[in-house]
Amino acid sequence: MFRYIVISNETETVRQVTYQLSNFPEFICLNITSNFDEASNVILKESPDLIFLDLDMRLPDISCFEFVNQLFQYTDNLPNFVGLSESKEMAYLTIKNDFVDYILKPVSEFEMRKCMLRFKKKASKQISRLCLKNNSDYHYIDIDDILYLQADNNTTDIFLNTGNKIAAFETLKKFQEKLPKFFIRIHNSYIINSQQINRINFGKSKISMKANFDTVNLPFSRKYKDSVKFFNDTMIADQFATVLN
Repeated sequence: MFRYIVISNETETVRQVTYQLSNFPEFICLNITSNFDEASNVILKESPDLIFLDLDMRLPDISCFEFVNQLFQYTDNLPNFVGLSESKEMAYLTIKNDFVDYILKPVSEFEMRKCMLRFKKKASKQISRLCLKNNSDYHYIDIDDILYLQADNNTTDIFLNTGNKIAAFETLKKFQEKLPKFFIRIHNSYIINSQQINRINFGKSKISMKANFDTVNLPFSRKYKDSVKFFNDTMIADQFATVLN
């Protein structure tokens, strides 16, 4: 499942984007706004996968590309941007700013389909292994073998589903920026592999992880409850869609 945001002050543009994306049930709309402050807050809080940015917006205080560049002050893990415009004049600037795609308005089904296929192809090339370096020692870990990561001051302990633990000399935040989207932050001290979730107890704020050796229970905090709830709602929606199909 992928999450997206639409940033536009044109009702018709928003309608076209959301309508065309309704053909792709794996894409979920997270937010629609014409306010850059609101958009920035959602991006930094929720880490969406795609941002559809209307480049024809005329705002007095900041341009669309200045907005994108300002986000780099707060995170290196920016989502993929798709530029929307009525003309081809902005195409060069989207390339310069590393946009994943550029769509001419009005947004057609064919152009949106090409954009989605291009994005999913890029997303499928996510890392499958981690390389941990300690002086001249290099340790390689398969991503799928990771159960969860736990912060330990400025280092991180990586727990594998075999029961082994590996110490890494990087912060949890650094790993959050490197790991695929199915690793979710549930606490200031924990990132978990959501593919290994066995049970979520919202009453006790606990998540059970299925490991080869035993079941591991981890707490999730109020700060990250929305992320856990979004994962849970997405799984339910995905199963419902599967039943309907």
